[in-house]
Amino acid sequence: RYLLLDEPDAHLDPAFQHLNMGVLLRMAHVAGLGVMTRAHAPNNALSYADRVVILGSGRLLSAGRPEETIVPPVLAEAYGTEFELIESDGRRAVLPVIETPRRSRTG
Repeated sequence: RYLLLDEPDAHLDPAFQHLNMGVLLRMAHVAGLGVMTRAHAPNNALSYADRVVILGSGRLLSAGRPEETIVPPVLAEAYGTEFELIESDGRRAVLPVIETPRRSRTG
């Protein structure tokens, strides 16, 4: 049995995304359920998922463990923009590459 969720972290600030995922995972564990989510937040999947499936243009692009699946080339194909991988203190995050210079806020 599975709990199927459609973007459970959408429209939540980071603190509530973390709180929400923690509550959902604890509830699922107590009930003996697996959790499947549809999401557009690869960093949350890196933090919480055991397995990831990435789709793009109606086809399977990658499936497996988050650290093997959520990688810049796959994300670039899925989202149509380049990504970079950041690693610090044993944690990973992906960020879109921004090619335009930041505008100055002082002038």
